[in-house]
Amino acid sequence: MVDLSALPYTLSNSVRRKAGVLAMVEDALSSGRLRPRVAGELAGKFAFACTALYGRVGRAALKPVYERQHSSAFAKKLSPQLRAALLCIHDIVHNAPSRVVLPSYFGSRPTTLAYTDGQGEGWIAAVIFPRPPFQPAYTAMQLPEDLCRSFAPRNPIEQIETAAVLLLLEVFNDELIDTDVRLFVDNIAAQGSLIRGFSRSLSQALLCGAVWGRVASARVGLWVDRVESEANIADVPTRPDKVARFALLRSLGVRCRHVESARFVDQIRRELSALSASPRLAQDVAQLIPQRLLFATEIPRKCV
Repeated sequence: MVDLSALPYTLSNSVRRKAGVLAMVEDALSSGRLRPRVAGELAGKFAFACTALYGRVGRAALKPVYERQHSSAFAKKLSPQLRAALLCIHDIVHNAPSRVVLPSYFGSRPTTLAYTDGQGEGWIAAVIFPRPPFQPAYTAMQLPEDLCRSFAPRNPIEQIETAAVLLLLEVFNDELIDTDVRLFVDNIAAQGSLIRGFSRSLSQALLCGAVWGRVASARVGLWVDRVESEANIADVPTRPDKVARFALLRSLGVRCRHVESARFVDQIRRELSALSASPRLAQDVAQLIPQRLLFATEIPRKCV
């Protein structure tokens, strides 16, 4: 439902569309069952409803629903992951405010240039060139080995690269609020899943959902683009053994910003537990969602 009667324009789901999605979710939660055919119908309805939300918020919760849609015809009982996803969908549909959109002629917001990078040993980094009076800065840290293994058993580079984007949003939140961000990453897989807000990998879907939740909370207009690894300045902090390369950052006036590593790692672990834990924890996580979905001003040409 689009309201063009006054600025800012608003986009929201109609009462009828919300009621349809909520009825399907509530029926599944109360009965403890979701048939594949109904899961497919729910996935279609909620995916369409997500178009009225900020950016790609909500799409990560569809992962378990899609899995049920394409499972055996005899699958009915809700798994903890599917129950948690349904709780998330219910809260998003019920609580999400209208999406606010400004036309391009209304005036542009400050633009921030950012680079992120991750590498196989778990090092992640973010470099930011913000609007004045903020100064260019970088931050870097190494993720614990057990956390990287929880991303994927063999090659978790896509998740590590996405964790670097979360690091950017965590450390530089003040600089990013109410700005349009041009983000450069050097991993095609991570770029694609960030743009979609979804991934076939459950851990990557969760991380993408976390990214978009924080983007919405900070009212960031996010554009994700790709840069070659050789041209990615965030590659420098991910290789602390190559000290000479840090001269490039110093020459650009980029200074180090401290990150509370333990706190950040705990946040990621919590994100990863959201769709794989017990129904009790899933309920707790779902209750947090409305606090994070602060859908505010968005300029369409700057948002993927």
